[in-house]
Amino acid sequence: MKQHLRSSVVALVVIVAALVAFGQQSERGPLAPQFLQRQTRAVETILEQAGKMKTDLDEMFKLGESFARHPSKEEGFNFRKEWGKTLEELQEKREVIEQQVLKLTPPSQLRAEHRESIAELQAIQALATTEKAEKTGKHIEELIANRNKEFGETMKKLGFPAGRPRR
Repeated sequence: MKQHLRSSVVALVVIVAALVAFGQQSERGPLAPQFLQRQTRAVETILEQAGKMKTDLDEMFKLGESFARHPSKEEGFNFRKEWGKTLEELQEKREVIEQQVLKLTPPSQLRAEHRESIAELQAIQALATTEKAEKTGKHIEELIANRNKEFGETMKKLGFPAGRPRR
């Protein structure tokens, strides 16, 4: 598990560095300074969280070795308690990294992915309407509205404009 997580973190850091190094095109053409600053902050946060994850993994490994040498009931209880706590902290750090990776994704790509996810629901909703399944159509319409609202909130949280980009 330790090697898998380390290799995943290393791969993530390499991908992030490549994204920043090559740059990305925003909807308005060349890389906007704000977008570059946002990406730089996201990369810094990712690297910071990756370092903390490595430290946590090293501590987990030391705890495991200590328990293996002295497997008393009390040690076992403390080991499981610390192990669980560390796993929760690792999960929180992973979620922070995922949020930062989203900030590295161009808004146009996020919008395209959102449109794809909504298009299937819209097709089902249209079919339900033509088949006079009004309740189903209404339910799907509400589902689409909720997903659009969640998408807008996510874009706002990431610091991107929620609407269509201005040209």
